Amino acid sequence: MAVVFFGLLCVLLSAVIVGLYIQTEGTRQFQLRYNNQTEEKDQLQMQYNNRTEEKDQLQMQYNKLNEEKDQLQMQYNKLNEEKDQLQMQYNNLNEEKDQLQMQYNNLNEEKGQLQMQYNKLNEEKGQLQMQYNKLNEEKDQVEADRNRMIKELETNNNNLRNEKSQLTAKFTTERDELQRRLFELGEYIVYC
Repeated sequence: MAVVFFGLLCVLLSAVIVGLYIQTEGTRQFQLRYNNQTEEKDQLQMQYNNRTEEKDQLQMQYNKLNEEKDQLQMQYNKLNEEKDQLQMQYNNLNEEKDQLQMQYNNLNEEKGQLQMQYNKLNEEKGQLQMQYNKLNEEKDQVEADRNRMIKELETNNNNLRNEKSQLTAKFTTERDELQRRLFELGEYIVYC
């Protein structure tokens, strides 16, 4: 019986030893797994921290880029506004250029008409100059004829005066002669 008891005790001790071994091995495996999990957790924590830091940096970069984008948007809007103003100024200048072109064309047309009128007036002036020269020549001729006629009239007048004087003298002489003869005839008749 003692042998059986001792045998049972050995079996029980063996079972306890095996159980303790299994438990110790399980604990060791569990500790090993725990350590591995802890190490993995630490690595994951480091990766998480790195990712968080990278995320913060990316957030900062994103914010900076967003700010730059806003500034660029403002610059774009300002440039767009300036472009619109320049477009309006260009359109106004183009319209003014068209108006000036029309005015230039009108002035050019008026200049052409004035040139034609000038040429016509110049031609008429030339004709009038010729007529004036002709009239001047005719006037000179008439003046010369007038002077010649005046001289002729003065000469004729002088001749007529001379003739008149001569006739008057002759008339006076003949009258005196007739009166004398008449007187003599009267005396003759009285004596007869």
